[in-house]
Amino acid sequence: MRRPGVLVAALLLATGTPAAADYVFDPKDLPADFVCSPKLSAEDCEDQKRSDAWAEIYFDRSDYWYESLLFDVNIYFTDEASALSDPAGLDLSLPQLDRLGYETPNLVDVVYSIALRRYGGWAFAIDRNAQMRLVRPRTDDEIDKAAAKRFVSWLPTSLAETAEPLPVFYVFEEADLTRCKGAIAQLKAFPMQRGEPLWSGKELDWVSGKAEPAGDDLLITADGDGVLVRARGVPRRGRPLRSVGEPIIVYDQWNYGDAYEWAKAMEKAARPCLKPSTATPPWEKLVNANIERVED
Repeated sequence: MRRPGVLVAALLLATGTPAAADYVFDPKDLPADFVCSPKLSAEDCEDQKRSDAWAEIYFDRSDYWYESLLFDVNIYFTDEASALSDPAGLDLSLPQLDRLGYETPNLVDVVYSIALRRYGGWAFAIDRNAQMRLVRPRTDDEIDKAAAKRFVSWLPTSLAETAEPLPVFYVFEEADLTRCKGAIAQLKAFPMQRGEPLWSGKELDWVSGKAEPAGDDLLITADGDGVLVRARGVPRRGRPLRSVGEPIIVYDQWNYGDAYEWAKAMEKAARPCLKPSTATPPWEKLVNANIERVED
């Protein structure tokens, strides 16, 4: 028997008062082997039926929508329609790296999660001006309990319905890392800087006040209790006869490792400088893009 999706489980823990939801129970949606627990009351059995029937049809889709709406780091700094993927139309079996792709417009981006899922997870992107944008779950004292109550039994059946509760439980923040003590030093401490450096050193001089070298960028993405990291090196300048291109490195580290520690320390260094972002949050971007496609 399948459990409710990640979003539903999180909302149940966060609130505790029944509310209207989107999914309307249909007995035909129940798994063939469904049996109510004999310890449940008749009312609780009906709730279990509804939850399991929803999970049979929407579990994978809702879980995938939830992940994409929050943690698509590729779109934290862009509003271009061509950059917005359609989570409702992608292959649910794809691993996260394939969903995010191997390219990103950001200097650095990270997706971090706990217990190999997204409970308590956060994600951030850093652009070429050393501006960070980050999505994180709100703390208990930041959640509007009255607003949260209506989502306690919310069982979404569409991308837009999955997005609706997110502003209540998550916040989209930003920070200028050039004004954040220790943040640039941590950025430069990326593990590939040891041994054969991914950057020659001069490529990041601009964050200390020097002119930005045109055309250089780096990306990093991490996921898990541990990290999945992808990074693209910066082409070396001043070597017209010897081009090294843009090497790509991928880390897949679980529970420990240089990249794992680096990602958590980067978020921690920026934390005191974060404030609510004035930019459109990723969940709104994807919902709007999806609606536009339908209307076209």
